[in-house]
Amino acid sequence: MNSKEYQLTPDIIVRIVKRKKSRRIKITLEPNGGVRVSIPYYVPYQMGVSFAKSKIDWINERRIIPKSISDFEQVGKSHRLEFLEGKGDRVTTKVIDQIIKIFIPTNLDHSHPQVQEAAKKASKKALSKEAIILIPQRVEYLANKNNFDYSSVNVKFTKSRWGSCDNKKNLIFNPNLMNLPWDLIDYVIIHELSHTKAMHHGSEFWDEVQRVIPNYKEQRKRLKEIRDNL
Repeated sequence: MNSKEYQLTPDIIVRIVKRKKSRRIKITLEPNGGVRVSIPYYVPYQMGVSFAKSKIDWINERRIIPKSISDFEQVGKSHRLEFLEGKGDRVTTKVIDQIIKIFIPTNLDHSHPQVQEAAKKASKKALSKEAIILIPQRVEYLANKNNFDYSSVNVKFTKSRWGSCDNKKNLIFNPNLMNLPWDLIDYVIIHELSHTKAMHHGSEFWDEVQRVIPNYKEQRKRLKEIRDNL
């Protein structure tokens, strides 16, 4: 898969992706505020850019603008961010007693892109550490309680999925789950555990989810609303 990035407008980057299996041009809005256009392998990149330009009104109406990370914002279940005046000319970060400290040079403020990027990277590390500890414990508990069998549990950041399950019953969960309430974390875990019995989204699969979470449709709707507002 080949791809190139272009500056569509001063604040919008479009990523043109060539796919061998694509038969048409498709546009997707990404959670980070970017735009992705998938094109057939034989189509020139500029045609993808032109297509994105033709959809600029649609993009502006629906594009998700990433929110700025603010002071004392909660990260995961046990961390909080704190922006502090630093020394020197570099942004540095450090985690002390569950506080993610972002040290900012005097010539910048917390809204500066360089500071925001450092805060996001530090937050991802904190989320990953939490997820590595908490998610496997929760998966084991829910699997034992509800008669599921699985092979392994890993955590990995992904762009569009909360979790996944392969045909060998290996489970992967996105550390961003740590920002969700526990009932939705449990829904995602049960969703993936149900795939250990049904590797599809047919009636057999949803019956399995409903066996454990009778109100799963409500949980599913809430999760979609959170995804749409990220």
